[in-house]
Amino acid sequence: MATVKLKLNTSYKSSDEKFPLCILVNHLSKQTYIRTGLTIKKNNWNQADKSLKGLKNSKREQAKVIGMLSKATDYILYNEVEIKSMTITELKANIEIEIKRNENTSKKEIDNFKSKSDPSKALFLGSYSDQIAERLRISGSHAYAANFVLGIKGVIKFNEGKDIPLTDITITFLRNYEAYCKGRGNKKNTIGTYMRAIRVVINSAIDEGHFSLEAYPFRRYNIPRDTKTKKRAIDKSIIDKIENLDLDKTTQLWNAKNYLVFMFHNYGMNFKDLIQLKKHQIAEAQYKMGQLISGRLEYSRSKTGKLFSIKLTSSSIEILNTYGIYFKQKNDSLFPMNYENTERGHILYREIRNRINKRFAELGFMVGHTERITTYVIRHSFATALKKNGVATNVIGETLGHSDVKTTETYLESFERKVLDDANDLLFSNPQIKKAN
Repeated sequence: MATVKLKLNTSYKSSDEKFPLCILVNHLSKQTYIRTGLTIKKNNWNQADKSLKGLKNSKREQAKVIGMLSKATDYILYNEVEIKSMTITELKANIEIEIKRNENTSKKEIDNFKSKSDPSKALFLGSYSDQIAERLRISGSHAYAANFVLGIKGVIKFNEGKDIPLTDITITFLRNYEAYCKGRGNKKNTIGTYMRAIRVVINSAIDEGHFSLEAYPFRRYNIPRDTKTKKRAIDKSIIDKIENLDLDKTTQLWNAKNYLVFMFHNYGMNFKDLIQLKKHQIAEAQYKMGQLISGRLEYSRSKTGKLFSIKLTSSSIEILNTYGIYFKQKNDSLFPMNYENTERGHILYREIRNRINKRFAELGFMVGHTERITTYVIRHSFATALKKNGVATNVIGETLGHSDVKTTETYLESFERKVLDDANDLLFSNPQIKKAN
């Protein structure tokens, strides 16, 4: 529990040998001082009974500081639960505000004092978010940093290009901003991205002791839920047709075909993970006459850190041999693409992915598939293929790297209608089933 007491702060001595009499605040194994406004010499303070002596108007000054201590004590007594989640900086600011409050103090004076006492007043959304974004970049989370910065820019644009004090971000501000976004035609997904960026900033400010938990605006504000985007998946027969295409090996389209097939055969792996694969990630590799004949692909998914160990299929082995895996050094890339985990590298990756998506779509058109195929479609298609083959949901979740079955169930939800439709068609189109009924 937080405690307060009067103490002469001997760490600060004035030129006339005087020291500030303070309220010492103890909280969470930390200490801080609140000045009473009185500076005295050591012989004017009796630490044993916490009393003033030898001063002109000692009784009046004594009553003043005891009154301040009493207000600090009462604040701690009546706010014990809330104080548990406060930093010592927040507690100090709140006690100072409580001490300042009295019958002769106007609301304007209190508000002005709050502004000076509240450390979050010095923080602005834009400038503080720049620090967070830089931390993300240093940690290698360039994609997250880019989306985060985009979200904050949207908020500042709403404020006519002016930076926003964190204390101005209230539940009313959030609701007004949401209405503004809806008026601009933004979808729930976009609004949610912007709101989550704000929440990251506020949460960080609270963690670092710059923002009061009591003022947390997301306690009563619900971020718009993401609209469930229909996940597009293609049947495995389409994948097989693409794999069987006879393409010129000197073309980028041929490379794209290999990437698509390899991704599908390795748990529908993310393209960002594919582009980073190195030879040393092929474990238990067995070679015969310069050709890979068996092995396992081992890698950690970029998005979640989940470790995968996948037995290579015959198609995967054939593709790796096509790119001369036997002759590569252990740190060489498996495929003729480079990835650099930097801000510039992230931009280049997005450009590469966009080109690959166009080639995937072209491959689909070549086998008569009219809907656009992307790198994400491959992952969805793999999950659908497992579902159609009766693989248990928890097993599908393992191959996708999900942390729990609920996540997998939500992921597969958009595929259920197609599966049920196919089962219904089978029931009413199969003569043998009709006859049995």
